[in-house]
Amino acid sequence: MNSSLLSSLNEKQKESVLYFDSPLLITAGAGSGKTKVLTHKIAFLIQEKGIKPENILALTFTNKAAKEMRERVESLTGIKTSSLWLSTFHAFGLKFLRKEVFPNKKIIVIDRNDQKSLLKEIIKRKNLNISKDRLKEVLNSFSNLKKKGFLINKREILVNFLSSELIELFLEYQKELTKRDALDFDDLISQTYVNLKKNQVLKEKYQNLFEYILVDEFQDTSPEQYKLLKELIKNGNITVVGDEDQSIYSWRGADMNIFLSFPEDFPGTKIIRLEENYRSTKIIINSASAVINENKNRIGKTLFTNNVVGDRILVYFGKTKEEEALFIANHIANNSENPDFFPVGVLYRINARSRAIEDALLRYGLSYKIVGGLSFYDRKVVKDITAYLKLAYNTEDDISFLRALSFPNRGFGKKTVEKIVEYAKREQLSYYESLKRLLKKKELKKQRGEDFINLIEFLKDNLNETVYFLLSTIVERTEYKKALTKKDDPFETQKENVNELLELADHFTGDVSDFISSLVLREQTEAISEKTKISLMTIHAAKGLEFNTVFLAGVEDGALPHFLSKEDKHLIEEERRLFYVAMTRAKKRLILTHVKENSPFIETIPYHYLYFIR
Repeated sequence: MNSSLLSSLNEKQKESVLYFDSPLLITAGAGSGKTKVLTHKIAFLIQEKGIKPENILALTFTNKAAKEMRERVESLTGIKTSSLWLSTFHAFGLKFLRKEVFPNKKIIVIDRNDQKSLLKEIIKRKNLNISKDRLKEVLNSFSNLKKKGFLINKREILVNFLSSELIELFLEYQKELTKRDALDFDDLISQTYVNLKKNQVLKEKYQNLFEYILVDEFQDTSPEQYKLLKELIKNGNITVVGDEDQSIYSWRGADMNIFLSFPEDFPGTKIIRLEENYRSTKIIINSASAVINENKNRIGKTLFTNNVVGDRILVYFGKTKEEEALFIANHIANNSENPDFFPVGVLYRINARSRAIEDALLRYGLSYKIVGGLSFYDRKVVKDITAYLKLAYNTEDDISFLRALSFPNRGFGKKTVEKIVEYAKREQLSYYESLKRLLKKKELKKQRGEDFINLIEFLKDNLNETVYFLLSTIVERTEYKKALTKKDDPFETQKENVNELLELADHFTGDVSDFISSLVLREQTEAISEKTKISLMTIHAAKGLEFNTVFLAGVEDGALPHFLSKEDKHLIEEERRLFYVAMTRAKKRLILTHVKENSPFIETIPYHYLYFIR
């Protein structure tokens, strides 16, 4: 046995790595090394159990976590893990569907914005009486429909779920997705599940393929993901890892009861508790434990740490949000020469709380980064440039066609675009093919579209080249940066985004298909640079991060816990878990601030751990 794999593990971590006799549920407290356990268990499966990487399925909930886990496994084993099935649930679904269901198609995945664009187009074309303001509601109803776990394409079934008008829209929406070889985000889970459920041969193929399955952040699993997971499990060959005390995503579909009921679903499940925290001081851990112990709906564990006792938790009361914000900025400024104080995380329950804090930091001349704003991948520049690449990859992608055609401006007016669309519908063509034929028939001015067609055809012929080559070609031949300079000052930032996109592409190791997938299967927040000293974010965005110093603003009744949760015991417990997550982001010091009466959560912290400032 490779003793080096186990030498750095504590007894509970070691037990977790070595246990294979039945399904295993690991409830891992904050900062207790769950990623370390998972990666060491994968390495152990490969090196000591002789299981090939391609026979292991490891699922997690962010691409960042998947990347980090893959790098750690490679470091532990010394082998490349490209054949290891290690990804998010959605990335697994896409890989499965491309391989087993649509092997001869260039499947694309459309994001929420592209879904809206497609629905607007259908509504206009079909003259449906559905306002743009209802689009979010319509998309949610379609999403819920697909999450029911079966493919719905018949009117007689749809009448049970949708109004007649929405049935018409849904059927047309599905028809357009099929025509474009496109899937939406919900399809990645629902269609994977349906194909495994209805095809016993395919199901057995994958059950036999995956000799062992591991799931990270299991408390964040949705019912749809869990149903899919159950189709893959054979003979209890599974380890799930998570922390019910950090379940804070019910609003986006996660169901903590899946975690709690796992031992009932899989009789004989062994439960191991990882309770030693390696991140925070004793005072922070004891205080956080006192808070979370108030929750009833949990498996339960007792966190402890061998770290130093540390500073007491500061609790500051300000008369106004501005006074609260100035205290935070002043406290940071006073410690600006103390490297041990940084990095700093300033957390809050809702984004609106950041305004006063930003103003105060600027007043003190302190630079900061807001995490969780507009995703880099959702910025106009990125969507513009990558639209060309997506169109070259799949010329049936009408959404990307319209975006690529619109910027830089080629002189195509609204009437010309309508002519392209109308001809495409009449002849049942893609918009791209419609443009080509109209140019050939000389019904459009040649110069306006010829350069566009030539660029897309060049990209199509060179899809085997690197992503960097393709994107830099697009930027160069469209003169994208030159077009941006014609705009006002904000477009200087857009030019920086072009350079950032090219830099990202230069370090991308996959092919065009992988890159296009990554544009949709991505996190909604940006990574924090090691150079970032002060980060502002919601508590939800802080999950998985850690800081030497944490300020938690707005710890008051009505804000944390949120006033909408007060009458619901399940929501109150989630609010308490949110507070617990925020507390356990702090390694060395924690400062709680508020402007109204104290949050009842503070009152559950032992008084001798607190130091009040007014």
